[in-house]
Amino acid sequence: MQQLLTFSKINDNNTLRIAINQEGLAYLEESENRSYMHRLGELLEWHVCNGWDWLSAEQLGALTSSEIILSDDVEIDDMAEITNKPFTIYWFDNYQVKDPFHSWKTKGYIDLTRA
Repeated sequence: MQQLLTFSKINDNNTLRIAINQEGLAYLEESENRSYMHRLGELLEWHVCNGWDWLSAEQLGALTSSEIILSDDVEIDDMAEITNKPFTIYWFDNYQVKDPFHSWKTKGYIDLTRA
């Protein structure tokens, strides 16, 4: 497992910038025939194994279809239930109009908004 993305909190921690490195870009090119969620999981894997949690809208009771919802201070039990509140989440709020893979390829990063 290698780190394909770099996470940086910017704008007084109100934005999580996720930049892609050269290995990440190479992975995007070689994995174009894989599913959206598989590719996203591979890109996020290093961070999920090192302190970040990849959450679903269902876990939060959120009314969104955004596939990218992350937190570095949420606590989750063995039943996938959130056990602490409040906690911080960052989400890809442009999910309806922007493709994160395209943004990584063209700009080199995506920005997630703190909710």
